[in-house]
Amino acid sequence: MWVRGVIVGLAVAGVCGAVAVRRGWSHEWLRLTVERIANQRLAAQFHGTIRLGDAHLEPGWRLVVRDVRATLTRGEISTPLAVDMLACYEPVAHFVTGQPMAIRFDGLRPAAAARRGLHGLVHLTRKPHTRCEIVAVVDELNLEDLEWAAPAYFAGSTGALEGWLSLRGGQGEEPYLALRLQVREPGGLLPGRALQVLTPYLPSAPTVRALASSNRLVGFRDARMELHPPQNNRLTAFLHLNIPEYNVNVNLTVELRVDAENIVTELLKLWGLFRA
Repeated sequence: MWVRGVIVGLAVAGVCGAVAVRRGWSHEWLRLTVERIANQRLAAQFHGTIRLGDAHLEPGWRLVVRDVRATLTRGEISTPLAVDMLACYEPVAHFVTGQPMAIRFDGLRPAAAARRGLHGLVHLTRKPHTRCEIVAVVDELNLEDLEWAAPAYFAGSTGALEGWLSLRGGQGEEPYLALRLQVREPGGLLPGRALQVLTPYLPSAPTVRALASSNRLVGFRDARMELHPPQNNRLTAFLHLNIPEYNVNVNLTVELRVDAENIVTELLKLWGLFRA
């Protein structure tokens, strides 16, 4: 996961930078060192685009990085991202010794987003095996900020997205993922084609199928998606969408069989962001 890679890369870079500062080198040298090592370790995802506005050590050798800018590349899609702050709660040396680390992040979002995006915590351990847990709160993100992920499904969309997500994984562990995301009243707009995600599960809903085949923007009153943690290799998702203009009120429960290798792919299929 690239998010874990970012945290690991910055932690390693911070250890090297901390040594430099202890030897009396400048904070600017620390920033450049953290930036260079982060780019080296995350070259496959960011291709040398990571830039840091500031990096410094607070009391207790705790690394704080601010104003991170980078471009994430996935196949032919490149997405500029921003993170306002990454702050370690423990000394960066904990990464070397294998002791647990907690890292707070704030303002994780597409760089063009007008609002703050996500904030939360990352818990990282390396002994007895590498394990990462991320808990994030979404309280300042708009649906239009997701257009980079799937333009066909979010182009022209509006609505204030809020909620939370929790995911964790590690060597020898079953993946864990849970989330609740919603757009409250007064809702917003979605491209009709976004409803294509629902049509395989609603064969007897002609109105939904008609909207899904249109190019118009559809107004909705509220929407919600819940994802419950996998149990017995089965993942349960709940989708709600209320479109009063067409008297559509969808409440859909979908169950997927997943494993550690295909959990992300199956979720992307559910959201319509991946085609087999």
